[in-house]
Amino acid sequence: MSTLLLAGLVLGHWALLVWAVNVAHGSGVDGRWVEPLTLGLLIGLGGLALPAIWWLWGRGWVEWPSWIKAYSVPCVSMGLVALPIASAANRLRRRPSGITGGSRPIPVDLARPRGLLALPGNGSSRPLLADWRVELPGLPAGLDGLSILHLSDLHFSPRHYGPSFFRQALAAATADAVPDLVLFTGDLVDHDDALAWIAPLLGPIPARLGKYAILGNHDRRHGPDRVADALTAAGFEVIEGRWATLAVGDATIALGGTSAPWGMDIDMIACPSADLSILLSHTPDLFPRAAASGLDLVLSGHNHGGQIRLPLIGPLLTPSRYSRRYAEGFFRRGRTTLFVNRGLAAKHPVRYGCPPEVARLVLARVEP
Repeated sequence: MSTLLLAGLVLGHWALLVWAVNVAHGSGVDGRWVEPLTLGLLIGLGGLALPAIWWLWGRGWVEWPSWIKAYSVPCVSMGLVALPIASAANRLRRRPSGITGGSRPIPVDLARPRGLLALPGNGSSRPLLADWRVELPGLPAGLDGLSILHLSDLHFSPRHYGPSFFRQALAAATADAVPDLVLFTGDLVDHDDALAWIAPLLGPIPARLGKYAILGNHDRRHGPDRVADALTAAGFEVIEGRWATLAVGDATIALGGTSAPWGMDIDMIACPSADLSILLSHTPDLFPRAAASGLDLVLSGHNHGGQIRLPLIGPLLTPSRYSRRYAEGFFRRGRTTLFVNRGLAAKHPVRYGCPPEVARLVLARVEP
């Protein structure tokens, strides 16, 4: 029994720390200080588990100090109850009905992976092209087959990737078909020197009906106005904190965008009357609000799929107020469908069991 309690104490200790880091990063606090603080929390407090195992090993429950007994209650509850239930729910979760498709590798040639990309087994330089057919209730016939290229979390920076990586991946996404819409959901740059990459890399991406973008929390550290201006120069309409409408034949599309809680929020109730409403939200944390407002489609990124997905346990670090609930993929509540893109890069490009992606969505009308 003491061994089981000790295992639950250690596992729950780490699970509580990861949960705290996830929630802190999704709270809207400035990441320039929350990132080193939470990293120190993981290393410092996480490291306490090792001497705890050494000291407590072989000691019975009655010999444990009272403060460790008190702390063990939430830890054991998390480690032996909450974590297994949440991990099982994550593994058993299925895509909502009416969504079909899959992914295939994008051939990208990196002459010499550097920095974190050179870690053995790191999948950050092996992106996937994901193709999805998404049935939406109430989609009019005029929008049946509307194609969307969804880009998120490009994290341009010369520290790890060069422009060639992005040029190859983005070219593959439009090599066999020109999308109707190109929608970008934030976190474009992680280094001031990479601002000059935006127009050359994103400008050539074609779109029949237009290109729309929002910012992310990382973009706010490099001058949001400068990032928005560069996106505009690349042919994107930046819809941060507002709604725009687009006519497609006899049908209309309402497009809204927000990087809240870090940037401008948006009034979802004020969505213009349209045949299709699409919200670009950097974080998927706004999905419940969007569903309550009756929006049709929410596109998000930010969580990177967790970047590291462990067998049985699933994703680890997901910077969200909901922790791992919306790590990646499709979710549906009422009439509202959410897609969380794993992103193409990261400030810290370490991925195991969670390859980066570029996503293409084709919307389909549900026959009555």
